[in-house]
Amino acid sequence: MSRFYKNVLAVCVVFLLPVLSLDALAAESGAINWVPAEVAKDMQAKQGKGLYLYFYADWCHYCKKMESETLKDQGIAGYINANYVPVRINGDKDPALAAKFRVQGFPAHGFSEKEGKPVSMLPGYVPPAEFLVVLKYVRTGSYEKMSLDSFMEAGKQTEKAEGKAGRK
Repeated sequence: MSRFYKNVLAVCVVFLLPVLSLDALAAESGAINWVPAEVAKDMQAKQGKGLYLYFYADWCHYCKKMESETLKDQGIAGYINANYVPVRINGDKDPALAAKFRVQGFPAHGFSEKEGKPVSMLPGYVPPAEFLVVLKYVRTGSYEKMSLDSFMEAGKQTEKAEGKAGRK
């Protein structure tokens, strides 16, 4: 291998390895890989994922609770990273974007389909178990066929059926 290629390889290892390691560390730690709002639409189109918008404010008690309990949950973070392009938006610092999505309080959660069509806004703190159901409800497009309550009931029925089958 020529000296030039060895130098190029060394530069790549020095600069790319830390970046790749940080992504792997974030995935292992259960952290959501937040994306800046400016690039989210392009990433959404390239990755074919839905968009998850998390609106918060620094002073908001329930935002802090949402972040420490729900968004830090490894199952939630993993599901969001796998199925959505996540964007974290401080509504006080970007009031125009918050107004565009009709955010009336914090925290607020916005969703759009893979094609970019807005789906819904969900206000308030949501515990991890219920939030995972909401994420699945939106990702599967079930909101087009049934209410969230019906989706949750169907999930309970499936769990019961699976539990009975597992005991036989």
